[in-house]
Amino acid sequence: MSTHRIIFTSLIFLCATNLPALSAQASFAPTLVIADTALDSTTAEFSKNIVLELCILEWSTCPNGDKFMQGKGSANLPAGQILNNGFNHGTQMVSAAVRTNPDLNIIFIRITGNSSSGLRLTSGDFTVAKMLDWVSNNKESYNIQAVVMSQGHHNLSSLSDYCPRSFMVEGVINKLYSQQVPIFLPAGNRGDKSRIDWPACLPLTFGIGALDQSRSIASYTNLDKNLIDYFELGNLRVLDANGTERNSEGTSISAQIAAAKWMKIKKDYPEKSLEQLKQILDSNIDLVSSATFLGGKAIRASVLGPLDFSRYLENLDQMRRELDELKILVMSLKVLFAGAISSGR
Repeated sequence: MSTHRIIFTSLIFLCATNLPALSAQASFAPTLVIADTALDSTTAEFSKNIVLELCILEWSTCPNGDKFMQGKGSANLPAGQILNNGFNHGTQMVSAAVRTNPDLNIIFIRITGNSSSGLRLTSGDFTVAKMLDWVSNNKESYNIQAVVMSQGHHNLSSLSDYCPRSFMVEGVINKLYSQQVPIFLPAGNRGDKSRIDWPACLPLTFGIGALDQSRSIASYTNLDKNLIDYFELGNLRVLDANGTERNSEGTSISAQIAAAKWMKIKKDYPEKSLEQLKQILDSNIDLVSSATFLGGKAIRASVLGPLDFSRYLENLDQMRRELDELKILVMSLKVLFAGAISSGR
């Protein structure tokens, strides 16, 4: 399945209207923001994981007829529309994240508008900037610890510095990084061996490439040796908005899995900084290469932190002690059995 992408158009840089931060909430577990097309939040598999829905658009097509909406149903579309024209992508991405990490707290932000006939409307860097600005303003209220947006475009320059620059988007990315909030983005699925999608090509983001089922670099993933941070599995069984299970493939899946694993580490080590968490992730990688890409970092299926490793060693010691006791028991039974035979019993 090809990744559904937003086409990011050039926009006049207008000052984004500051959306008000929500009042401080009760204690939240570490929360992941997933920004995508639309969501059926009633899906039984992950309805309990969704702590908030939002709609942040350039078009007045949120369910309330405005460009902004928050609360239950904000990210939804009618059944006749959500399964068509790529709007189903958001539900699939949440399914991928929760199947990787069932304990996730998720805020879902819909960033794709729809026409009255159900067609996708273009979204630009203005939308991305507004979405990330909301995250920055509400980071503390909802204990937001990461953002993943499995969307992007490949409208790139042919120059070596090919990545389109947007001061609005980069400014808020830099701000979130200083707030210790990483942003996970897909490298893209065009098989480009030297350029990855926007906005994954921007500095201070985590660009994620795809692995195939053999955990080799997938043939379809875009590549850039300087800008891909990690590789992750790009194939997973997920749910559609109607509850049907299907196989989904692409760097969209890779970004969700990587972000979900990051959130597991953050939950286990809430006091550690972004850089310290990255060190833990870097200790859980295998190197992967292809004809055009050497030394890529593939995240292992099971990510272990220091406490996990300590528990592993403790369990290993316990298993060794139990094995020694079993050996003694077996030897005792052998002696007892041999004695019984020699006495003719």
